[in-house]
Amino acid sequence: MIINLYSQALVDDNAQLDLMAVVWAALQRGHILLTDPPYSGASASHPVERWLAPLPAPIAEDVRLLLESHTVQATTTPYQTTLHVHESGHELELSWPDLHLPCDRAAAFALRPLSVLLEDRRSDRAFLLAVAPRRWRQELERALHDGALEILNGGGLGNMLHQVREHCDAETAARLWVLFDSDADEPGAPSRDSNRLQQECESLRAHGLGHHQLRARSIENYLPLELLKTWASTVGDDAPSKVDRISAMGQQRRDHLRLKDELGKGLIADLFIRYQFQIEESWLRREGHYDEIREICESIIAHI
Repeated sequence: MIINLYSQALVDDNAQLDLMAVVWAALQRGHILLTDPPYSGASASHPVERWLAPLPAPIAEDVRLLLESHTVQATTTPYQTTLHVHESGHELELSWPDLHLPCDRAAAFALRPLSVLLEDRRSDRAFLLAVAPRRWRQELERALHDGALEILNGGGLGNMLHQVREHCDAETAARLWVLFDSDADEPGAPSRDSNRLQQECESLRAHGLGHHQLRARSIENYLPLELLKTWASTVGDDAPSKVDRISAMGQQRRDHLRLKDELGKGLIADLFIRYQFQIEESWLRREGHYDEIREICESIIAHI
């Protein structure tokens, strides 16, 4: 998240504690802290100096250095969610990516993690981290470590629909991102439940709720053939021949195959846990999944 402290808040004598709480929240969650007008450290008349003047000199200097370094970081950050912090009493304006809050409500909002709602917290989390390109995986792991990102268990499409409906107001919708299966047996034909969830998420897009309906049937359909072959060689029985039969299919058919039924080996999705960091980007590109995975990762990180 980018946090932008407006000059009206900086010169509000009653906002000092609230602003320091925002600074603390930014440090805790790894957010980018900026000011409007931008702070360069060169002008003693800048509103930042009026805000910092009553503070102990070491604390004031730490804040100055933080603002200067974050001004540089802001030029390359992948974050898009921007929290604009105004003086007390300012009216809420929440239209993602620009979220305008008064200073007395800003720190609590900045501390709230982006919640990523998944059908199955265990296997879908492993899927997301396993297929994410290295750059994006590092960003996701950092956000998870800092508490800027959390993973929620959806418990299936029906339960996820109810959870999304609980985030119907703009302030909570802006801190939710939803990933779910299409359950499509053929391209462009998601199941009824998946479509209902997609429509509900889309109705809250203007409030900042991010979402993605997988183009393939389920996360299992993103298991690269190389990984399936490695797994099959360790399982034995008829697994290698089944994987060979799947390999002979066209990519479009493989993307919508009921893989769990085809392989008959239980929780196939657990392979994302077993082989979590052995998935190569070249495999995803060859099977046509790389661009979609990149789109998912970029969207999640943009909403943090």
